[in-house]
Amino acid sequence: MKKKDKPVEPAGRSGPWPAPFAVDRARDRKVALRIEADAETRAAVARFLGLPGVSALAAEFEIAAATRGRFEVRGVVSARVTQTCVVSLDDFESDVEEPVEAVFAPLEEAQGGAGKGQVTVSLDADSDPPDAIVNGAIDLGALAVEFLTLALDPYPRKPDAAFEAADDAPGDDPSPFAALAALKKDKGGK
Repeated sequence: MKKKDKPVEPAGRSGPWPAPFAVDRARDRKVALRIEADAETRAAVARFLGLPGVSALAAEFEIAAATRGRFEVRGVVSARVTQTCVVSLDDFESDVEEPVEAVFAPLEEAQGGAGKGQVTVSLDADSDPPDAIVNGAIDLGALAVEFLTLALDPYPRKPDAAFEAADDAPGDDPSPFAALAALKKDKGGK
């Protein structure tokens, strides 16, 4: 029985959803595509992100050549994830939709040099440095997982969860200094 071939993951990238895209496909024209994670990949993404589950995960991208061997990637990542509420500790599902904008450059430029010993400097403080094109490919799966990660609330709260503080006994001062004063008083202090 022959093993099913899996997509080749570009060197230097690892993650739960390898989906390489050969940039040569977009040198002369824009390419629009959709990738969708299968059940095995969604389970791997859930483990990678520390989530109880990911029941849907897809991304739509448009890849276009830019100047100096760069490529621009725009699109959206959509997912249905299960998170754990920080208040009730109950699992709940939520939908995530995150826009994607990224620039990819040849590996040498992305690592700080523009080739031939030159270094590129961006005067635009708002722009991120480009990501790397590795072995002629952009890992769209890794890009989707990165933007999904950025979209997740680090302190997820179930929509109906309410934090209720413990009731203090009547007349209790909740101040830490009041607690210290009570300790001092118990030890015979003034």
